[in-house]
Amino acid sequence: MSKISLEEPLRDRMLKVAAIITNYMEEKVTHTSDLPIIVGGLAMEVYTSSKYVTRDIDLVSTASIKFAYGAAKLP
Repeated sequence: MSKISLEEPLRDRMLKVAAIITNYMEEKVTHTSDLPIIVGGLAMEVYTSSKYVTRDIDLVSTASIKFAYGAAKLP
């Protein structure tokens, strides 16, 4: 994973952060369906080639439901 530089566009930095989270989750979950998916503003920014701009990262995952109800725990 390359370093995150403040010189990069915000969208690229956010995508790298999402990749770091995904890589972390790959080590913790047993099903690929539990891996996070980018949704919301960042998904729109990627889809529209930055015609829509956001400043946050929204992720969803089936694992979030499991964690919320105590069916799974992070170390």
